[in-house]
Amino acid sequence: MRGSDVGTLRRLLDELTERHGRLDGWWPAASRFEVMIGSILTQRTRWENAAASLERLRGAGLLSDPNLLVGATRISDETLVDLIRPSGFVRAKSRACRAVATWVCRVGAADALLASPLDRAAGGPPTTLPALADVDSDQLRGDLLTVHGVGPETADAQLLFAFDRPTFIADAYTHQVFSARGLVAPDGYMPMRALWQPRLQEEGFNAAEAQRLHALLVEEGSELR
Repeated sequence: MRGSDVGTLRRLLDELTERHGRLDGWWPAASRFEVMIGSILTQRTRWENAAASLERLRGAGLLSDPNLLVGATRISDETLVDLIRPSGFVRAKSRACRAVATWVCRVGAADALLASPLDRAAGGPPTTLPALADVDSDQLRGDLLTVHGVGPETADAQLLFAFDRPTFIADAYTHQVFSARGLVAPDGYMPMRALWQPRLQEEGFNAAEAQRLHALLVEEGSELR
C-alpha cells in the first residue's frame, strides 16, 4: 500500500478491520461530556491512568453535571486535584477540566452532551447532536481550540468522539502505522492532518467509520511499538 491515492483510507480500514475486528464502541464512556473530560485526562499518560481518574470523578458525581465543576457550588481545587491524581499533571489537567466544563455550559451544550447516548455498536452513522448542529466542523474545532488545555489532537478527539464529526486524528500511532506501510506521513501533527483530513472527506467517511479507523490505528500502532 503506497502513497495517498483516493481509496487509501478505505483500503486501510478494511485491512485493519480484518486484522483486529471492527472495534465498535472503542472509546468507553457513559456520555459525550465524559469523552471530553477523558480527552483531557489521557494527555501525556496511559489510558488506564485516565480511566482511574474518570472512575473517581464518576464516583463523586462530577461527570453528571458540568456545573459541578464551574458553578457556585463547584468542587474545591484541592478535591478535584486529588480525584484526578492517577492521570498525573494534576494542576494543569484540573484547570483544563474546568475550562472544558465552562465551555460546555457557555455554548448551551450541557444537556445534549449528558443525555445523548453513545450507541456506536451497530456501526452506523451516529446521531447528530442537536446542540451545535448548525456549526460546521471547522468552526467548532476552532472554538474548541480556544479552551484552555485543548490542543489540536485533543480538539480532534473531541470532534470525532464527542460530537460525531468525521475527523482524522494524526497522532503518534497514526504516524507510526502510515510510515510502516509506506503511506505519506509528514512530520508534525498539523501537516499530517492537513494532508489526510481532506482525503477522509473525499472518501466519504461518516463519523462511525472515522471512529473505527482511529481505534484500529491505535490498536495497530500499539503492536508496532
